[in-house]
Amino acid sequence: MSESEVSSGEDFGVCDKCRKGRMVKKYSSKNSQHFLSCNTYPVCKNTKPYRSNSSTNLAAAAITIKDEFTNLFKLNLAPFPRKLFILSADLRADFPEAAFFEQTKLVTIKADPRLVEIPLEIEKIKFILYRYIRHKFSQYQGVAVLTRKFTEENFNEVVFTELPHPTLGNSYLEYFHICQAFKFALHYSDGQFYLSVEPTLRVVNQMSVSQIIQLYNKPDLLEKLKSQNTLSCFYYITDSKGVKWRRKGVLADILKQGEQEDGLLPILQNDIIPIFPIERMQNIVNKLVEKGKLTYIDLNNRLKGLTQLKSQERLASAIVLVNKIAAILNGKIDTTRVVLEKQPVSQNDFYKKVTILSEPNLRFDSIQDSKKSIKVKEGLVLYGAYEKPPKPVRILFLHSAATTKQARQFSLLLQNGVDGYYGFEKHFHTTLEIDCQIYEEKDFEIFLTRIVIGRAEGYDVIIYQLPADPSFTKTKVQAQLINGGIVSQCVREPTFNGPNQFTLWNFALDLYVKAGYTPWTLYPKEKLPNVDLFIGISYSSKKEKAIAVSPKLLRTLACINVFSADGEWQQAYYNADTFDEEAQYDFEKRGQNVGKLIRDAVLAAQLGQPNLKKIHIHYNKIFSKEEMNSVYKAITKVIPDAILYFVSIADNHTVRLFNSNNVDAHQQRGGGILFSDNTLYYCTSGYSSIKTTVKGTPVILRIKCHTMPAQHDLSMNDLAMHMQALTKLNYKATFPLTTLPATVAFPKELARTINDFRSINQFKNIIIDKRLWWI
Repeated sequence: MSESEVSSGEDFGVCDKCRKGRMVKKYSSKNSQHFLSCNTYPVCKNTKPYRSNSSTNLAAAAITIKDEFTNLFKLNLAPFPRKLFILSADLRADFPEAAFFEQTKLVTIKADPRLVEIPLEIEKIKFILYRYIRHKFSQYQGVAVLTRKFTEENFNEVVFTELPHPTLGNSYLEYFHICQAFKFALHYSDGQFYLSVEPTLRVVNQMSVSQIIQLYNKPDLLEKLKSQNTLSCFYYITDSKGVKWRRKGVLADILKQGEQEDGLLPILQNDIIPIFPIERMQNIVNKLVEKGKLTYIDLNNRLKGLTQLKSQERLASAIVLVNKIAAILNGKIDTTRVVLEKQPVSQNDFYKKVTILSEPNLRFDSIQDSKKSIKVKEGLVLYGAYEKPPKPVRILFLHSAATTKQARQFSLLLQNGVDGYYGFEKHFHTTLEIDCQIYEEKDFEIFLTRIVIGRAEGYDVIIYQLPADPSFTKTKVQAQLINGGIVSQCVREPTFNGPNQFTLWNFALDLYVKAGYTPWTLYPKEKLPNVDLFIGISYSSKKEKAIAVSPKLLRTLACINVFSADGEWQQAYYNADTFDEEAQYDFEKRGQNVGKLIRDAVLAAQLGQPNLKKIHIHYNKIFSKEEMNSVYKAITKVIPDAILYFVSIADNHTVRLFNSNNVDAHQQRGGGILFSDNTLYYCTSGYSSIKTTVKGTPVILRIKCHTMPAQHDLSMNDLAMHMQALTKLNYKATFPLTTLPATVAFPKELARTINDFRSINQFKNIIIDKRLWWI
């Protein structure tokens, strides 16, 4: 920096040129004016003019800033639990306000109009959050902060040391230690920001090998541990100056590395600490209790209690923080919604923004593509369903004798309509024929057996009312019917009593879809970019009950759902030649199983699409390398030049997006933030032209994508357009949108249904694969 330039230290965000430095305000005495410059100068010579705003200066001058928390006046605390916990009695004395928060809308903050133009300083807020969490938790629990890491690219981590915890006590921590970690992140740009606060719990063994040998009185324990080839350990090595360094490695490698000619171990047993899984530590705790070394038995319950305590403390922290800010802002607090008057100064902390405001059209006729609408119910009313069945949809309705009148009335309403539901024929362009059969409670099992034996000849779907006998559950009856090749729909007595138009709409749609027909698809003239086929995958896993200490997966069943590029569901596949539950399948080799399934699906799709090349594979969790490699290897045997997009789509994370350009700070549907070249946080459930009401904070999808071949270009904007369209294929209801795309929602629901079947040992060879029988 030259002598004529003086830095004020004010931060104005990441440098948009080098993306490593920060833009800071400097003053040039030569030109007598302020300007912005990268703080890595002269490595980066990015400079920009600084434009001051007179109203900003006036607003800032009119306020006496009493505390650093003033800069949090724009902070929305929505990531804290939506269903707030009632605090336990011992905590209510410290936080009496929390006792009144059982279920409420999220605590948010109204901006003081005097503070409108004050810049939001991200680094300062990060420091305040860190300082506050450190102070609050050390004050209440007597624990101290161990580390602090602040970076622009990664989450910031605050880790608490393993000091005594009031729930667990000192004796427990002689053998294990508890680490509580908070990961939080805060970024802001042009009125749009995100905040994430996530507590995590870790339990780590801290007994050395020599301590374990002494406790158990087993001199040969080291050799037994050595035989476990995958057992990892922390160990310490001592240098020539006597300084110990901690390392991590596999026990067998550690011992082999340390062997000398005389057989001595330079790495002492007292310096080797095995890393045990949670089940192994539970066993150790139980045996130590037997020996009188410990007073606590149930480690898992203790951890659950500790996790709950942390959640409650997180609530308490939110309340204390809100009260602190409220005092500074003269009590200007709003507990039901956010009101942000204007925008602070922009800070470019995001890699890139994604905004897709247009709503994809849906097609409602398989022949005439002019019949389209962006709204589901409007399209069904105007044009009918996409497929117009040439024959009636035939239904067999099993109901009890006591509900005969209600069942018959319900059937007539389904056929003819009421209020805003205009009848089955009007919306689906085919008639609905319903045959009602009465059963006596004691004869329900006989009725089911007859239906399965006769395969319900001539009927598309069976509607059944559950009997009063609690042994007949929805899962049991549905499994018995589907194993016999019969698609069914459960109905309960409350549904009969005065159904409204929405109940009738959704029930009729369920029957139509389960009969094997497509109600709507995406509009083909608005073709989704860079995709020829969608495949959604899910897994159903069953654990071995006999071994509680180390459960093994008896069977991992892979299920896939295939969709065309227009979003039309085509078929389901299962990786089973036999459905014998005694056959053992390794979960770690699931990629091989799902690879074979996807290869079969691709071969079938090629028959009608010979130029098939770009295949998107959707999953609600992160893909393993083994999965991706196995699938890629299987598909390239069929299509050598195939391009695969492995898209992980999750909604179970703590990041929430906000946009203070909107009245209530909600992120609108179609808005997102690109965190990296292959990671996008995207909103599919906020306000839009077809959705004018939003309950709570919109759920955000975290979308990660890997391509194979890896060097292939990837457009996250294309994936955002896919999400915008695929979330409109909710065949379970006429509600216009669903949070998850159909390529994830359908497979998840299928896996859940199969898990229910397997839990009662009722899962057999399902022969129906071209109907959405489970939705």
